[in-house]
Amino acid sequence: MRTLFITLLSTCLLSGCAGLLQDLQDINTSLKLANSDLRASTPSVHTVNATAADVCNRAAFETGFRQEYTDDYNSRVSDKAFYFRSILVRNPQDTAAQHNYALYRGKRVEGQGLKAPDDGVSSDDPCIKQSYLKGQSAGIKSAGQDLKVLEEQEI
Repeated sequence: MRTLFITLLSTCLLSGCAGLLQDLQDINTSLKLANSDLRASTPSVHTVNATAADVCNRAAFETGFRQEYTDDYNSRVSDKAFYFRSILVRNPQDTAAQHNYALYRGKRVEGQGLKAPDDGVSSDDPCIKQSYLKGQSAGIKSAGQDLKVLEEQEI
């Protein structure tokens, strides 16, 4: 995209066309707006604001939370989107399915999930293992609460 922009800009400067420069500025503004809309519509993994009182390793708790939240939330959102998409394939006029599919489409969160290299479960340190498992439980619970908010918006 930058190459195209630079090519058009250099063409404009060489040929002296001021109108093209304004068009390029308008395109750039439109792209910035579209990019900010995309960023706003793609949620990221929740920041862990609270931990259980008896967690002895906050980092392990947060890792477990993020992994489980990401995996559980994305799996459930994808299942819901697939379900409503399959209804739309059979009945494209179904307005409820259209609304519900739009509700779940693109709602996957960014995060490491299963790709995270360190899973506290394999640790020999009981503190890390316990904190990680508690984080996983909290992540599942939080993902369920966030999914419930979406489900309440279904038609």
